[in-house]
Amino acid sequence: MILKMDSMKKHTAQLLMLALLYGTTFATWACDPASVQWEQLYKDYDRNHDQQFDTVEWVSLIELKNQSYQWQEPLNPLDPTRNKIFLELDQDHNKLLSQEEMYNIYRFFPDPCADWNREQSEKLHQQNKTFSWLDWLKSHLN
Repeated sequence: MILKMDSMKKHTAQLLMLALLYGTTFATWACDPASVQWEQLYKDYDRNHDQQFDTVEWVSLIELKNQSYQWQEPLNPLDPTRNKIFLELDQDHNKLLSQEEMYNIYRFFPDPCADWNREQSEKLHQQNKTFSWLDWLKSHLN
C-alpha cells in the first residue's frame, strides 16, 4: 500500500510537470500581433461602399476609431491629414486606396512583436525559476 502511494505521488508530480511544461511552451514561443479590424474599418469609413478609400474618406479614417491599432508616429502639425502616408500607400497614384494598398498600412503602426525577444528572455528566466521549483517538488516526492 505504501509503495502504491509513493508511486501515485510520483506519477502525480510527473503529470503536474508535464501540464506546466505544456502550458508554458505554447505561451512562450508565440507572438500574436493585433490586427486591423478590416470589416469595422470599411464599415466606419468607406462612405460610398466601393471597398476603396478616397482622400475625403481618408481624412476621417486617420482617427482609427474602433481599432486596436494606433499610429506609430504622433500627428504631424504640418501634415494633419497624414496625406504623406496616403500618397505612399497609393501605389498606382489614382487617388484611391484599394484593399491591397490599404494592407500596407501596417508599415505605419508599431510592431507589437518588436520586443518579443526581450520578453522571451524574461519568460525563459521565469521558466528557469519554475523549473527550480519543479525540481524541488520532484526531489521531495521521490
